[in-house]
Amino acid sequence: MKTASGLAYKTLVTSAAGEQLERTATALIQYTGWRQRTGTTFFTTRGRGQPMAVAVGQAAPGLADVLPAMHKGEKVVVWVPPSASSPEPVVYEIELIDIVPPPSVTGSAAGAGTATRSAARTGAEQAKSSARDTEAR
Repeated sequence: MKTASGLAYKTLVTSAAGEQLERTATALIQYTGWRQRTGTTFFTTRGRGQPMAVAVGQAAPGLADVLPAMHKGEKVVVWVPPSASSPEPVVYEIELIDIVPPPSVTGSAAGAGTATRSAARTGAEQAKSSARDTEAR
């Protein structure tokens, strides 16, 4: 398949029954990126023991184009054409391990403001406590 940006991808493992990724979610992925011309790997999550979290709406251009089309459990190969950020074509193999949905918004806006102020106070109290501990030493 090819996207409007010129990116091409091929699905290696299909999982139509898996949950589909949304732009507001976070994807937990395993991926490897390499330079198409030389085959040199420039990044991989393999061997790290855990997948990498990627906010779909803030992902790199090649990932941002294909991630929303993926379902949990799928694996794709993506060919990204040269661009200003990468003067040569790159290739990614991406496996969507899991999906973390965006946090739900509950309660009123006033309640949210109260929670934010409370969290800010807690952070300020922790900073003061840390400063006191440092002075006591």
